[in-house]
Amino acid sequence: MHFTQADNCWRENKNQFVFAFCSWLVAHGLFQEIRLSFLITGHTHEDIDRYFAKISQRLRQFGARTMNELIQVIQDCYESLAVDIVEVLHVHK
Repeated sequence: MHFTQADNCWRENKNQFVFAFCSWLVAHGLFQEIRLSFLITGHTHEDIDRYFAKISQRLRQFGARTMNELIQVIQDCYESLAVDIVEVLHVHK
């Protein structure tokens, strides 16, 4: 089973294309079931949104042309958060 959470926006997430894609994933055996849920109207963004906003802001300022530069940007933003992200990024080098 796969769980997906999306913003409660009909234009971007509650449309025939999203539902058709979820159906396609199930029909092709990638998932047995997909549960698509939506955040309540007026929700506050999750903590992870703040983390990535800060990283994005720093990338706009300084950029990162290599994986090592990206890792350094993340570490500069959040030492405690960077440990998990850096491990994931190293796997995809």
